[in-house]
Amino acid sequence: MKNLIRSLFSMRGLGLIFMLMALAILVGSFAAIANLISFDRIWQRVDALAALEDQVGVHLREMQLQELYYTYAIDYETPLSDELDKAANHAAQIDRILDDLVAAGHYSAEKGYAQEEIGLFSDFRTLLAQHRQAFDRMVQTYESGDVEAAIEGIIAIQEENDELQGMLGELIAFLDADRLKAAQAFPEYASFAILGASIALVATLLLALWGYRAIALLTQPVVDLTNAVIAIGGDQYRPELLGKMLKQSGPTGHFARSLDAFAQGIERRDASLKQEIGSLRGQLYESRRRRLKISTPTS
Repeated sequence: MKNLIRSLFSMRGLGLIFMLMALAILVGSFAAIANLISFDRIWQRVDALAALEDQVGVHLREMQLQELYYTYAIDYETPLSDELDKAANHAAQIDRILDDLVAAGHYSAEKGYAQEEIGLFSDFRTLLAQHRQAFDRMVQTYESGDVEAAIEGIIAIQEENDELQGMLGELIAFLDADRLKAAQAFPEYASFAILGASIALVATLLLALWGYRAIALLTQPVVDLTNAVIAIGGDQYRPELLGKMLKQSGPTGHFARSLDAFAQGIERRDASLKQEIGSLRGQLYESRRRRLKISTPTS
């Protein structure tokens, strides 16, 4: 058990701490990204919904209205104005908006759209193109003087208009349902993101405290060894300065025991030198005493 605890505060343990901190940050980032993906899905559906409902819907109604004005002019033989140009302009605006939706990635499986919805969008564009071609043929027929054939074409065009409106309504309903579904899932994703970020933050703080403690324990032997070296230089060394390091295994324990042996060797050498100096001082004192005794005159 002691070995396990010691290993947790070793260099390997410090590496484990950094790995766990990276994992905690990764978990928090994943939670945040999941929340952003959910929010992005909602925003994309709102963007597409606004384009279809507020732009395509308006231009489609205006195009059909101008076509209707033209057909009324045919039925009642009233003067024609610029209805054809206006209808063509609104049709071009619809094509541009639909192209922009496709370019932005809408109505693709990669963006999470259902195949049924993608197919309906494609059918809408196809029917719109066919409708414009049929309307142009009807205009050519009328201008050629075949009024009865033109009137038959008008009936077919009106049916296509109803079908176009129905398809657009289905597309809007699909988008609205998907938007609502994403909006209902958003609080769950947000809660998951907050929980994940909170857990990651707490785990990171705990791991940081663990790392601080590990670094403190790893650097403490260096401090003790430095104090021991200073004590040796000041002739104040005591084995207690190295403490438990003398019993440890590994490089730190080996260095501590070598330093202790070195300090004890210096102490023995100093003790021997002090003893030798004391002996020399005693001999010098005895020699001086004898000289003084010899040089003192006797009475």
